[in-house]
Amino acid sequence: MQVIIGGYTAEMDGGAAGLRSLVVGRDEHGAVHLDEAADLALTSPSYLIAHPDRPWLFAVTEGTRSLVHSLALAADGRLEQLTSRESGGEVGCHLALSPDGRYLVVAHYGSGSVSSFAVDNGGRFERTPGPDDVRRQRSGRGAAGPIASASGRLRRR
Repeated sequence: MQVIIGGYTAEMDGGAAGLRSLVVGRDEHGAVHLDEAADLALTSPSYLIAHPDRPWLFAVTEGTRSLVHSLALAADGRLEQLTSRESGGEVGCHLALSPDGRYLVVAHYGSGSVSSFAVDNGGRFERTPGPDDVRRQRSGRGAAGPIASASGRLRRR
């Protein structure tokens, strides 16, 4: 089993390395332990989501210039970056995947917008601009990211 942790880096006054990959193991007595496997330097990856069927991870980096990334997860804990693109908004803060894993959606706290990306069979993606892009300013409590319904359509929380 692999555990991936994202956190704020120095650019956001944090101390994280970006992404850290840990592999769960057991010692000769059966006790569970975590071994550091790899770090990947991304700027403040604050939200992560795993693909439902494939060994891929998607991350959004928080900041004025938000990026969205796709990564391959190796069995030994290594992380291989597949794609990195501008997220289409400011301060990316949430990700959602369609149930079939073919579409990735990014919500932006700063710009109040949502952007979508088509995920290919290799875990890479391209932005799909058009009617899926939504700009909606919400203020106060209760503003949340997108979620995909069982039918694959996006809905608000």
